[in-house]
Amino acid sequence: MGDQNSMEALRAASAARDEHETATHDYHHMKLATERGYRPLPRTRTPRSSERGG
Repeated sequence: MGDQNSMEALRAASAARDEHETATHDYHHMKLATERGYRPLPRTRTPRSSERGG
């Protein structure tokens, strides 16, 4: 993977890995019924002391 901070590079590396697993090992990932997709938690913002009036 060229740039580890690039989502485009991450997707390309993932596709290359999937292609290798299928072509070389005949491996096909099957998602489990209980497996959920990744969803990051929403970020909360802590107000600065100047915004809290203190």
